[in-house]
Amino acid sequence: MSSSLHTHSYFSILDGFSSPEENLKRASELKLKAVAITEHGELTSHPYYAELKSKYPNVKQLFGIELYTCDDREIKDSNNKYYHTIAIARNEEGRKAINRISTFGHLHGFYYKPRVTNEDIVKEGAENLIILTACLASKLSRTEDYNECIKIVNECKAMFPYYFLEIQAHDNEEQEAYNKKIMCLAKDTNTPVVVTNDVHAATKEDLYYQDYFLLQIAGLLLFQNDSFVFLQGVFSVPGGHKAQQFGQFDHVRLFVYGNHLVGRHNSDAIIHRAYVRVKLFESKMRFFKYFGLFLRLPERKMPALFPAVFEVIS
Repeated sequence: MSSSLHTHSYFSILDGFSSPEENLKRASELKLKAVAITEHGELTSHPYYAELKSKYPNVKQLFGIELYTCDDREIKDSNNKYYHTIAIARNEEGRKAINRISTFGHLHGFYYKPRVTNEDIVKEGAENLIILTACLASKLSRTEDYNECIKIVNECKAMFPYYFLEIQAHDNEEQEAYNKKIMCLAKDTNTPVVVTNDVHAATKEDLYYQDYFLLQIAGLLLFQNDSFVFLQGVFSVPGGHKAQQFGQFDHVRLFVYGNHLVGRHNSDAIIHRAYVRVKLFESKMRFFKYFGLFLRLPERKMPALFPAVFEVIS
């Protein structure tokens, strides 16, 4: 059994290329059992994924978010760093908690990004959330002192009952070094590990265009000998596997670290712990013209609870 617990679509503005349907279609083709929806600071894609549940019934949809966390959201200073943290709803209460956390960050913690603190997350019900340490933009990655990292892990474990260290299968030296660090932390703190791949594109071919998005974020667009130069980093397929021809979902089928299969059994455990079923309400789409482009927006009769009626599956 395999799953993708860290997945972006083009709703992670300029940091995701594929549509929700392209992600679900690729996950279905690879026979993945679940996809966690973890857009950057936003929940906008959730109803679009939910609408596709009947079309891709074999892929469980886990509702989540990649939060921007900081130590003090009251500080409006560029030196007050923020970090990435994954939160996945375990149940309906967790889904509503994620809604509140995202809203709170936009209303009370916005400074370049909608920021929240770990304490803000706990106040909304940590027992209903699964927390992953995210990517190279995590606090653990950006903290050089190893003993301080041990302290951070132990503090988070005390705050979050379902806390997992996250390793990723990107083909670059920085990620490899960070994975080694995470595995050491897992051993020294007795903390479970999950494997993800921070999916930003459904197929290998789409990664080329995703790189352009990232360069727009950086304000850079360089060409060298008519070849695209990617300055931000590499989101590529892990080498040495038969599934290399696929895109960023591939690693969840098999990820070997130090000759040991790691993380996948914990990933499987998560998709059993976190599952809600969405009963969709009737929706219509309307089009309008914006700067010469025809955009499609949902026109819905919103129920009392968004997105509709949820049923917790035990």
